[in-house]
Amino acid sequence: MESLVGLFDSLLTLVVTFPTTIYYVLVSPEKLIGSNASIALSSPGTTLFIGFLIWYTANSLEIKLKYALDLPDLPSRSFFVRVALALIIALLFQYYYLVLIYFGSASDEEAIRIIRALSYPLSVFLTIYGVVYIIYILFPLGSRVHGFSIQERLDSNFRDVRCESRNKRIVIDEDASLFATIFGAVGYIYGLYQILREFFGMFQMTAILHTAGLIVVSMLLLIMFLYLAIERFSSLTDRLKSERESMPVKDP
Repeated sequence: MESLVGLFDSLLTLVVTFPTTIYYVLVSPEKLIGSNASIALSSPGTTLFIGFLIWYTANSLEIKLKYALDLPDLPSRSFFVRVALALIIALLFQYYYLVLIYFGSASDEEAIRIIRALSYPLSVFLTIYGVVYIIYILFPLGSRVHGFSIQERLDSNFRDVRCESRNKRIVIDEDASLFATIFGAVGYIYGLYQILREFFGMFQMTAILHTAGLIVVSMLLLIMFLYLAIERFSSLTDRLKSERESMPVKDP
């Protein structure tokens, strides 16, 4: 019974500490570390996990909408596992970038500190994306059900291709995803800059340069890694399919 009460106490604490932590990442990162650290904070891992749950909730809502309207190309549950894996790989790339470019080397304690610090901006992105998506779905200001999406209005070529292919789509969902991505990306970039400046004591220009470097390098490496993994899996699938369908005349 005591453990159950302790669980509820922890959940109630997160009601306050999680939004406070996200706020401090963006506005007062100095309150996340050192003597100025606030006691009303959730741990980096807990913050990232809750941010992922908020993002997961938003994407689950998107899936339910598409199922309700019988639209194709729905991600499976393994999609969310791949996203979690991509987050871990992105953190790993960013860690090695800082170690190789800025720190030169890092002790075990410093390595943990770097990874925890880099997780905060990802938590900000996941949280903002999920919250903005859900709010826009509930209050789709500026989107018409039978109109054009924002991307279709801004890009005439994209709109023409859509008209020719006659693909089904949900205008409000596309606009919600666009706004969620934009606001989430802005929050991530600014949060990363704040973390680099406060956690690692970088000057303003140094923090700006390393923010750009972390984003560009980690994105390029992640895309390259995913491309090679997908290509390898595709070729392996084709080879295994061939082996499954063909049977040798005699044992080699």
